[in-house]
Amino acid sequence: MAIQDVFITAVDIEDNVLTPEALATLSDTLTERRQAEPEAAATRLVRSQRGGARIYLPPPVVDGPAMAPLAKTIRIRADALTRHLRGTGPEAFRLVNAWADWLPDGGFHHVHAHENTSWACVFYVDAAECGPGNGDLQLIDPRPAAYVLSEPGFGQRRPPLSVPAETNRLVMFPGWMQHYVGTYRGSRERLALALNARL
Repeated sequence: MAIQDVFITAVDIEDNVLTPEALATLSDTLTERRQAEPEAAATRLVRSQRGGARIYLPPPVVDGPAMAPLAKTIRIRADALTRHLRGTGPEAFRLVNAWADWLPDGGFHHVHAHENTSWACVFYVDAAECGPGNGDLQLIDPRPAAYVLSEPGFGQRRPPLSVPAETNRLVMFPGWMQHYVGTYRGSRERLALALNARL
């Protein structure tokens, strides 16, 4: 036997994921989908989201040309994350569902997780006026009892990992990891894609 790390959690943050052309095409496609679903324009309660609009993307859109560059990157990064954890691969990941969220001034997301998925993904199509401390993605320490020991270096529970929203940024983490989005303040809506990758 030897010393080993256990309960390791891997998180991947990638910037400048798409070319400007691919990002513009994706943004236009999502805007068209929103216009085709006027009921999504109304502010309503949608699972964790409070304020703004959400549309679910059907398979033809998820598997379509506008999503192809992002989907390819997610599959590559999901494989890399899994290799990092397991030391094995390659794995054939697929996107099982996706949705687009427009978050207005005052909007936020409650604590939640993505059920029945290997890797949860958040991609910022347009971070609008987000910045550090404004509409950040918060990834919660998954060790709920780590707070019981206060001695430094021995399992102290850490504050959430705060990931600022930036246009063209992809964030991936285990689907079971609880997370939330802090209140966003800005005159323009923030547009993000949420996607689930699974074996």
